[in-house]
Amino acid sequence: MYRKVTRTGPATLTIALPAKWVKEHNLKPGQYVEVDESEADLIISPGIEKTPENIIIPYNEVLIENMLEKLFLEAEATITIHSEEKIPETITKIVERFPGMQITEMQPNKVIISRTLKPALSNPDALLRRSYIVIKEALTHNPPQFSSNLNETFFLLQLHQKRPKEIFILKELYSTILKLKKPVHDNTYALLRLVFNTVYEQKYNFSSTDTKHLAEIFGRTEDLFKNYYKKSKSPLQISEVHYCIHLLSQLHKEILYKQSIDVLTKATKLTSKRFRVGVCLKNQSNPFWAIDVKESIRQTAQGYKDMELIFKSPLKDFDINEQEEILKEFISEGMDGIMLAPIQPKRLKKIVDKINKLNIPLLILDTDIELEENKYTFIGFDNYKGGYLTGEYLKKHLKKGSNVLILKGHLEGNFTQRVPGFIDAMGKEYKTKVIVGHFQESTAYEKTLEYMKKNKVDAIFSTSDNMALGAIKAMEELNKKIPICGFDMTEGGLAALKKGKLLSEVNTKPREQGALGAHTMYNLLTKKTVAERIEYDIEFITKKQLTR
Repeated sequence: MYRKVTRTGPATLTIALPAKWVKEHNLKPGQYVEVDESEADLIISPGIEKTPENIIIPYNEVLIENMLEKLFLEAEATITIHSEEKIPETITKIVERFPGMQITEMQPNKVIISRTLKPALSNPDALLRRSYIVIKEALTHNPPQFSSNLNETFFLLQLHQKRPKEIFILKELYSTILKLKKPVHDNTYALLRLVFNTVYEQKYNFSSTDTKHLAEIFGRTEDLFKNYYKKSKSPLQISEVHYCIHLLSQLHKEILYKQSIDVLTKATKLTSKRFRVGVCLKNQSNPFWAIDVKESIRQTAQGYKDMELIFKSPLKDFDINEQEEILKEFISEGMDGIMLAPIQPKRLKKIVDKINKLNIPLLILDTDIELEENKYTFIGFDNYKGGYLTGEYLKKHLKKGSNVLILKGHLEGNFTQRVPGFIDAMGKEYKTKVIVGHFQESTAYEKTLEYMKKNKVDAIFSTSDNMALGAIKAMEELNKKIPICGFDMTEGGLAALKKGKLLSEVNTKPREQGALGAHTMYNLLTKKTVAERIEYDIEFITKKQLTR
């Protein structure tokens, strides 16, 4: 159907609506219609006069998150939050997690949150984006946890008959992910989460760097999975994840095929930065690095328009060989600065020497390399103190002579001081047993389960949240409830603390570490005075403190 465009004012163009459509929807002069933009198309729908439901709730951080999730995924509503005391500014961070939601009014004792997007049913692009976001959120948990069923969404998308191939692949991916019912080995799951998040970014925020990164990963997929199959106790699960990666490869090809000229224009702007900084963290599986530190660095660096970040970290946990290769790449690519969270500091001495000889500013995060002859800036915190504070608090909840299981990581680094700090605080009146969980959720789950079946354990101290979450899953499977103390306060650890699944947390402030890293690196690049060591305070947190 074609309609002629006519001019009705100096800057106003109009078209006539089809008479049959107007009559069918009983439209009258003065009524509103809804107009949605979808790339090059306009979608016109009859306006629905509906007063948004106003939900009034008292301030409670957990309740607000749950209400927002319900509102974002299912309802159209306004939430009014009230409190007798001042509402913390952290409410803004909670709201930012939900695209299309924003705070429209903020007073000391009252906050109004509204949905700014129109209902998704009228716009296939909104439906498609919702599908990506729901899967992305589900993959933050291991195994994945979906907050809503997407089958109806895919059905509606198919009715719109737009991007049928992309929708078919995404639906198949969703169906396969649903089959992952038990915790997946961390390296394998981290790869799936990394690839999906990068594909999502490619769709909505194109980056030529991400394109190259995905090409490298897809090129190595077969070799990676051969290794995973050999080590896995659950080959069927590995097979499902392998198929997911294959689907994501097809999905990425389809997305690139559909990229617009606007995206290509954005890609040409990426080389105009004054400073290029290589960022190599410890791995891409632990949320501490993959989510908290990385995103904080990225967000903070956005304030420096002339600094471009190139993120490359080992795909597998604690792969020192890959970290060395990445650092060599940074040098050969002529990076203006390097930000590094070292896996095995002593192994990196030669490469650090080379970075120093080339006068490339070097910023070390979290784990000090302790090489006095080398020049670098270190950002970190007191690991011993975190372990000690945990031990002092846990003693108050145990009888003397209790058995405490300690889950620790491996390899070298100042983070190993968490265990001595804890044991010193506990003293000789408590029995402790240390097992290695490799900082992996799935390994901690398996080892805790195995140990608990044969031994009496009254409490658990985990030197990382990743392992703490694995211990929680083991306790749930054994139907036992004992105190578990976490460390790092990642998003998953904080959620577990709020639900009472963790007794305490040590907030090592990964986001503060990332923000400090971005600020400090820019100061190094612009020749400003920077201290050789920057140490920030950690914070010991209990559930009682969260509810005050």
